[in-house]
Amino acid sequence: MKLLIFILAALLLVLQYELWFSHNGVAKTFSLKKELTIQAQQNKKLHDRSQLLAEQIYDLKKNKMAIGELAREKLGMIKKGEVYYRVIEGREGVKVNENIN
Repeated sequence: MKLLIFILAALLLVLQYELWFSHNGVAKTFSLKKELTIQAQQNKKLHDRSQLLAEQIYDLKKNKMAIGELAREKLGMIKKGEVYYRVIEGREGVKVNENIN
């Protein structure tokens, strides 16, 4: 009887060790869940960015005015006869430079 209790206790200890400290144990499971949460957040950010880029591509393909707007916004280009105002903030206050082309 004592031998059976000893074997069962040893088996219990081995199984507990496997549960808590093995390669696929509880600690590894919690670590993987945390990584999964972080990866899901990154995927969400990338998906949102992808959606935004897809909308911009569609807009550029369908709306010719969007090309001019993007050129003004990103490249600082202006049309002939258009007035461009650049606002510069400094210690003395706000200065406005005006370029007329």
